[in-house]
Amino acid sequence: TAPVLHFPSYDGARGLVGPYATRFGNDRVIRDVMAEGLGKPEADRLAGPEVLDLFVRSVLHGGIRLARRRLTDDPDDFVPPLKKAEADGAAPAAAARKKDKKKTWIKIKVIDDRSHRPVSGVRLRITTPDGVENFYTTSSEGMVRIDDLDPGTCDAACDLKDARLADTLDFVAMGEPSGEPEGDDEDTPPGGGGLKRIALVEVHKVKSGESIKSLADGVGLKWQDLAKFNWGTDVPDRINEHLRDEVGCTKKTKDGYNYMFDESDDPGIVYIPRKWTESGLSTETTHVVRVCAINLAGLNLIIPLEIDLDDDPSVEDEIRLKDEAGRYERVVKSGDPGVEPDGEALLRYPFHDVPPGVYTVAVNLAGEWSVILKDLQVTRTAARYGGASFEGSASGEDFGSPLPDTEVDGADSSEDPEDFCDL
Repeated sequence: TAPVLHFPSYDGARGLVGPYATRFGNDRVIRDVMAEGLGKPEADRLAGPEVLDLFVRSVLHGGIRLARRRLTDDPDDFVPPLKKAEADGAAPAAAARKKDKKKTWIKIKVIDDRSHRPVSGVRLRITTPDGVENFYTTSSEGMVRIDDLDPGTCDAACDLKDARLADTLDFVAMGEPSGEPEGDDEDTPPGGGGLKRIALVEVHKVKSGESIKSLADGVGLKWQDLAKFNWGTDVPDRINEHLRDEVGCTKKTKDGYNYMFDESDDPGIVYIPRKWTESGLSTETTHVVRVCAINLAGLNLIIPLEIDLDDDPSVEDEIRLKDEAGRYERVVKSGDPGVEPDGEALLRYPFHDVPPGVYTVAVNLAGEWSVILKDLQVTRTAARYGGASFEGSASGEDFGSPLPDTEVDGADSSEDPEDFCDL
């Protein structure tokens, strides 16, 4: 008799049964086996993955025993617990399918829903038809291609481990976009540089009685992970600063130590991520995943700088505002629309909808970027520099009439920042 197989774990059992189940006709065999225990109507009601899951669990717990025929170790010769006549008839058919089987491929492309441009650096966890799971990262064309696959379907997902707003893209839909792309070729792709992930992100308006922990519990996260996702820290003192400055919390707990959520908080927004998965992606197909940057309420900043920074009137001045997380980077030229004079010596450079973060301001001198201001801290309602707080308005209202002269520490440029800016 053939030896009965024993498996120490669910993954071990599924690793053997999974490849067998993806071959043509074998899903029916497994469903028929489960119908003997569940009844045919109940087995037929279940989706394929549910039937397979129940089958594997039955194998793991001894309800169904599997044996491998001695003549080969090939998975195609795995024989389920059927009558001998049925098993003997299935073996030649499996051998014929193996001989005729052709390998195939799958492509998964990630694009920005707004601009239709490809998004590189998205780390996907893909399970192929043979049940093998691996990580893949989208190329500069926004593409992952996997070759030499058995025909069937793949599953794609992204992990939420150590997720941050800065590296997370919001899932929009599957399929090619409709309509014309928005923006221009110089727009920064969503997510900036570095590795990115896709998630289902809820823009949540906080309510009285809610807490970071209750919101995290609702989606299966730890409160520390939700805090880090929103504000990059799980240190209570730092969280309180973000609750005050970004969420707009004004009420504190009875002990007076911590801010708490209230319906009156303005803007009162917390971003809640959920895991994104997409199952049943057919091989020999290109699947398009449309994503967008998470819509962060930001400030409109105006940075006043000296006219003609490089003493060359024939060359337009260029100013760059960039955050340390790589989420926001914009370059404004002195000749761009919206740049206006401020008296005879200064120009006012606008930067729109700047999300919360820590920023540097740099100028382009002779083709090289020179940092003239570091550690400019932007929240949703204010900007801080050098210990001073400058109040502003979020989403559409300009912030930044010329700020008081401030001594700058640690600038990378050899020039004195006060030669260029009135910040």
